[in-house]
Amino acid sequence: MVGVAGRSGIRITASEVRLDLRGFSVVGVTGAVDGIVVQPPTGSTRRNIAIHDGGVAGWPGAGLAANTTTVNGLRLERVTFSGNGSDGARVPSATIITDCHAIGNGGEGFTTNEGAVMTSCSAVQNSSTGINAQINSRLDACSASGNGGSGFNLGPSVIAKDCQSSGGLHGFSTFASGIILESCVAAGCSGNGFDLNLNTVLRGCIAYSCDGTGFRINRRSRLIDCVSFNNITGGIQVIDGNHITGCICTGNGASTSANGPGILLTGTDNRVEACCLDGNGTGLVASAAGNFIARNTASGNAVVNWNIVANNKCLVVAGVNAPAINGASGGVSPGSTDPNANYSY
Repeated sequence: MVGVAGRSGIRITASEVRLDLRGFSVVGVTGAVDGIVVQPPTGSTRRNIAIHDGGVAGWPGAGLAANTTTVNGLRLERVTFSGNGSDGARVPSATIITDCHAIGNGGEGFTTNEGAVMTSCSAVQNSSTGINAQINSRLDACSASGNGGSGFNLGPSVIAKDCQSSGGLHGFSTFASGIILESCVAAGCSGNGFDLNLNTVLRGCIAYSCDGTGFRINRRSRLIDCVSFNNITGGIQVIDGNHITGCICTGNGASTSANGPGILLTGTDNRVEACCLDGNGTGLVASAAGNFIARNTASGNAVVNWNIVANNKCLVVAGVNAPAINGASGGVSPGSTDPNANYSY
């Protein structure tokens, strides 16, 4: 189907509609509006609408524009939105999006409303954010690459698992809280890999080769078993009340004159435990008092392993080398009997 100037391609105004594109595309022309519009009559609502198996390309407006207040229960499956002048797809609350792609659109790739579920979707080379997931949405196995804004912009209480972002501004970005990220990867961003606000949990996430900091988080968040490496500005930067445990920071800030840190604590009430810091510009920097720093190791950082102001809870000792061990026992204490000691080696 090819559009005409001054009009949208397909307009859906009823409930219980299934639009099967059968592998074909809805193609826009100069002067046309949106590709597919889901817009109930004034004063009414619509639900249970499905669009699947085709493409929406080249419309001067959005590929898909669904009213975000009067439509619920939209389902998109195996649809590609490409080369549209505005967003690829703008969808309402409770939308389920599966195996869909947004490529080269002039706005955001996907913009969701409350409670969306996205699975195995991708957003590539869109002019703004790749995937803008709003409150209470869930993302599984989605990817964003080479977008003009951040790969993922996350609203409050979003859960994302097994998602990847490369290029663009930030990999994962939000001003909201209550977010959970698990097994997500950010790489090659011009800004920060993860640029987050507060009350967030990250587990098993990786940030690497970003021009900014791998993980930059404000307050009251947890980083568990995350890895940050070869980021220009630093590995992990937090402000107040965060808990960082079991993380690895290596090669961050080492290539610049700023000698960026593996971990930087700029505020108070942070806990840093059982982390490995090696090959960074500086290992761990605490520029404020009142942090708890225990059971971490630092080695081979360019300037110093530790740069910690007074009045933090921290013990650093130089590790002691053990003789060769061949058998069931041997060696010596690494340098302290204090179970909370941090080690340089």
